[in-house]
Amino acid sequence: MLLSSIKNFQPSVIRKLRKLEKLKSKRDSYEVVKQIDILNLKLKIADTVCAILGCGHSWLMFIESVIYSHSYDNRDASSTKSSSSPMSSFLLRVVCFLFTVGLIFALYRRYQFKLLIKKLERGDDVTTSLWYDRELRNTMAIEMAVCCIFLPPKVDHYFRGNIEDGHIEYTLDMLFTQIILLKSYNLIRVYEHFSMWTNL
Repeated sequence: MLLSSIKNFQPSVIRKLRKLEKLKSKRDSYEVVKQIDILNLKLKIADTVCAILGCGHSWLMFIESVIYSHSYDNRDASSTKSSSSPMSSFLLRVVCFLFTVGLIFALYRRYQFKLLIKKLERGDDVTTSLWYDRELRNTMAIEMAVCCIFLPPKVDHYFRGNIEDGHIEYTLDMLFTQIILLKSYNLIRVYEHFSMWTNL
């Protein structure tokens, strides 16, 4: 009762200023929520692009490995073991390189969006660089180390191992194909964005 009486004796200018402050606070909160929603949408797009490029690189590398293995197995007996890959294999590796560049860029953008969302939710300065956030920086570095792996064109080597009945040969192409399949982990994030079970 006393507080309400005191408020009634306040000058009208002060009462108007306080109302304006409340409206401004609500407007600012709405703007923050709106910005976070927009950034979440951009994050979803970035994760989808990462999944497409990562899985696309894995699939193209598998096709290239089949082509290269077929060429390697059908080489002439007089040819050297380090015979170069066929032209189709060369072109596929060039495309895989372009996929890798696009994946690295999309991955960097993803972590930029993650940083902005984190700063807005905590009310921190949104101009802070990504390199000052240790958690995001370390996670991004690990992911980029995996996603930047690719087999350059014209890099054709083989490894020979001895077994009981003779020897077995492994090409560098086979090894890189298995490692590049790790890029398919980006599909998990797409599932998190679009699955109804992750939004409960």
